[in-house]
Amino acid sequence: MEKNASIEKGIQVLQALNVPPYMFKIGDICAKTGLNRTIVYRILATYEAYDIVTRDDVTGRYKVGPGLYQLGIKFIVNSNYRGQMEKLLDEIAGITKESVGMA
Repeated sequence: MEKNASIEKGIQVLQALNVPPYMFKIGDICAKTGLNRTIVYRILATYEAYDIVTRDDVTGRYKVGPGLYQLGIKFIVNSNYRGQMEKLLDEIAGITKESVGMA
């Protein structure tokens, strides 16, 4: 499958925000990703318009925004964690010979 360079750059920016201290200035993101300042600025401006990132007006630092969390929640809601957990709990009960449950 062919990759899209623009999308890859956007993902690099998000990955740069995914490490402590989780808030960075544009220059920090450029240093982490090796991307040009203009490219990083445009990516962040686009993400900010969709609440994927937010910018602190005082510090000028960017961090992951509520839009990205909403996307992540959709993954969790649409995943079959209950079924996976029930299998794991059955296995634990078999090994420990104890009663186990999920709250």
